[in-house]
Order: sequence, then structure tokens, then C-alpha cells
Amino acid sequence: TGTRQDLPLVQRLALEQVLEILQKHGFSAAQLDGSAIVVVHQVASPRDAATGMAMLSPKGQWLMANPALCDFVGLSQEALQEMTFMDISHPDEWDTDTEQMQRLLDGEIAVYQRAKRYVHRDGHTVWGLASISVVRAEDDTPQFVISQIVDITARKRAEEALSLSNALMEE
Repeated sequence: TGTRQDLPLVQRLALEQVLEILQKHGFSAAQLDGSAIVVVHQVASPRDAATGMAMLSPKGQWLMANPALCDFVGLSQEALQEMTFMDISHPDEWDTDTEQMQRLLDGEIAVYQRAKRYVHRDGHTVWGLASISVVRAEDDTPQFVISQIVDITARKRAEEALSLSNALMEE
């Protein structure tokens, strides 16, 4: 299990900034165990990740997101922090999202992964392969939710074009 002291100075400073964000949302540094600190650091790491990563409260409030996720939905981290995950989910995904998130928080499932639609700030639909899991405290209560999203919009559009082409060929 890692502690803040195990991290290099630059990473500790980044983690301190992350902890400030978490404190604004009611978390305290004492609530974060070693594994949570490592997860928080991974989400906050400044790198050119292709995968969108974010941390949300158990109620679905965005706490932080990396640049890849912000670019994916066309929003700044600050704008996301004023929203919940439902605010960027396509309306046709709401029922499944709500059900799966509740199962995750209740401990019925450890992780869920699925392709789903999101609404970009500009109003168009983008597709992501979402992997969602929960970081739990030692007493098993959910501390926060980790979301990893890979942009699969180009793949979905290619699949749609192929399907349309096949339908036209059959006519």
C-alpha cells in the first residue's frame, strides 16, 4: 500500500492539489487509504493518455477528469465538476447507467464495462467504451467511483456505415 510520502516530490504536490479538490466535495485526506491515494494519483497524473479517466463521488458528481476525458466531451474539468455523470450521458443510456451504478455501489458487481453514448458539449453524440469501478474504504463503504472511457466514436461510425452499405447492397 502506498502513502503520500512514497511518491516523488512533484507527484506529492500534484496529489496535494487533488486532495484540495476532494476536500471541496467533503472528503478528507484521512478518509483516503493507501490504495485510494494511488488511484487518485493515476487520475491526476499529467500525461498524454489516450484513455479518459475520471473520479466521481458515489452520487455521480465529477470530482476530477484528465484531459482526454475533457476533450472527449468538449468540457473543461471545471465545467464537469458542476455536473453529474448523467449530465453527459445520452438520455437513452440513463436507465442502464442508473441501474448499473446502483449495483456497483451496492457491491453486487465489482466493475462494469459497456459501450455507451455520451453527449458532447456541441450536442453531437460520441461513443465511449466505459469501464466503471468503485474504490472502497476499509469498512467497505464507497469512497469514490473511477471511470475510464476509451473513445470508440470512429469505430461506431464505421460500423454504421458498413451496416448501411450492406443494407443498400441487399436492395
